Amino acid sequence: MEKIKLYAIAIICLIILYFLYNNLNQKESIEDIDYNDLINNVIKSDIDIYQKIYKIDEILNRKCSYGKNMHLLNDKEKDLIYILNLEREVNNGGFNQFYYNSSGNYAIETLNTLRKIESKKLFDLVKKANSEFPNNFIPSNREKRIGILSNIEDKSEKTWKELDNNFYNLKEDYISLLYVYYTSDNL
Repeated sequence: MEKIKLYAIAIICLIILYFLYNNLNQKESIEDIDYNDLINNVIKSDIDIYQKIYKIDEILNRKCSYGKNMHLLNDKEKDLIYILNLEREVNNGGFNQFYYNSSGNYAIETLNTLRKIESKKLFDLVKKANSEFPNNFIPSNREKRIGILSNIEDKSEKTWKELDNNFYNLKEDYISLLYVYYTSDNL
């Protein structure tokens, strides 16, 4: 009877080791994704630049775990994420939502990126939206930023709504500007 118990324990241990080994191998294969290769394939594809930029955004968001590991991205990759996060947030709830959510952690970087890609009209909108914060200081810390938002929301709501509408009607192709900037050294 003792031998049977020992064999059963040994079999259970082997099964556990088997599953642990397989899980480790699967984790390594996920981490070994060649993101640069995926991005280069998108850039070389026949789809239009809007589809390309959103596919690249999708790849980069996977690479950085949707903003949790921004340190894994190079500067141009971060810049692409900043601009598309701005677009997503303003389209989904306006500038107020942009500042309220984690995308607002990078409000200053977003403005600097707009300058880099030479998006003059969107730069002006974001600069004006940022100016609603006292001394143009927008904390990268979300909790501190939310504290400031609670104090300025009522005063800033009218301006931000106007800027939201200007964004929705923007006559500037900042996506093309972003694509040219992003691919200038990647081709």
